Amino acid sequence: MNMCSGMETRHRIIDAAIRVFSKYGYGRATIRMIAKEAQVSVGGVYLYFKSKEEIALQVMRQKLEEYRDKVIVPASKIENPVEAVEFYIKNALDFILQNKALVIAYTNEKGFSFGIDIQMQFYEKERNVLIQILKRGIERGLFHEFNSTEMANLIMNIIGGAVFSIAKYSDYLIGPRECINILMKGLLKR
Repeated sequence: MNMCSGMETRHRIIDAAIRVFSKYGYGRATIRMIAKEAQVSVGGVYLYFKSKEEIALQVMRQKLEEYRDKVIVPASKIENPVEAVEFYIKNALDFILQNKALVIAYTNEKGFSFGIDIQMQFYEKERNVLIQILKRGIERGLFHEFNSTEMANLIMNIIGGAVFSIAKYSDYLIGPRECINILMKGLLKR
């Protein structure tokens, strides 16, 4: 097996696992189902992954990388801090909604602590990007003076609340535009 086809097969297995976990949930998904969806043998899956849990962790890594590439990196490159925060919130919530079935499969069946080390490393980097955006907004006089770390935590908690809402109470999910309006304009009349 050459390196290219090996990487291709690994990617096919991960992509298949995303579809299988999204459709059947983590608990009902089997290695056999993933193998069939990836068009490889069950033994072929075990050449790349020791267990279904290892596949699930790799799926998590891949989705977090995709989130980083679609949400965090572009937000960090937007010069205007107001636009960067709006972009971040809108695209973070959109990403969660686009991956709703997978979010439900992971949170309801594996729990929020699944892959916590991977999540915490990722979230620390995400928070640092948000802190820098917020500090730029304060320095330019676009935002009120506030603790940028605490505000980054608040924004990330809003996004985390959306994940929880999708998994548990999808009728209570706030839309991206309304979330941005409330956060950027605040609750008080001026």
